[in-house]
Amino acid sequence: MTENAPGATWHSTFDDLGSDHKILVTHIRRANDEIQSSNQTKRLVDWDKFREIRRQSTSPPTSNIKSWCENVISNVREATQVMAADILLDRLDRKLMHLWQAKESLQARWRKQRHQRGLRKKIAQLNKDIEAYCRQLNEQQWEEICRDMDRQLGAS
Repeated sequence: MTENAPGATWHSTFDDLGSDHKILVTHIRRANDEIQSSNQTKRLVDWDKFREIRRQSTSPPTSNIKSWCENVISNVREATQVMAADILLDRLDRKLMHLWQAKESLQARWRKQRHQRGLRKKIAQLNKDIEAYCRQLNEQQWEEICRDMDRQLGAS
């Protein structure tokens, strides 16, 4: 399939979505596309965790803005999770990251204990939940794009 496409790459995601087939990701570069890594990482800040860290912080009020900023930045780093994504994502939110991590955890357990049928059912249910939530995110993003375009058209 990629014989005449220079720079084309593919790799297996090892996701099965509940069937016996595996998903392959194929990247075919066009001449004017910029090079993107197939294994990009996404950062997601857990703002609830950040607020909890800030509440537990016992640092006295400071008059030095530089030290205060460094403290806030270090707290943000503590509350940030990094996730490798095999697909190109525009946005990633906490719920989707949690669903993916739960699925990866169950798949790791299932690989060690393949005889447990309940794990396979839970993975299949998580796949359905991820698919439904991704559909919901896509609809939200599309509505946001439409609202932005509507504002721009009305402004001219």
